Amino acid sequence: MNDRLILIIGVVLCAISVVSSLLSGYQLWQLIPVFFVLWCSYVIIKNRQKNKNNK
Repeated sequence: MNDRLILIIGVVLCAISVVSSLLSGYQLWQLIPVFFVLWCSYVIIKNRQKNKNNK
């Protein structure tokens, strides 16, 4: 799968979870795992891009 596609899917899932949490009573601590996963995926994609550039 394309790195950009993976990132888009991650952003969409993050947006869905934010909207659903807003609808079901906003609690920020519930969003912390979502942002953590999104950040991890961003770091992984950046590392992949660096590895591609090094080759």
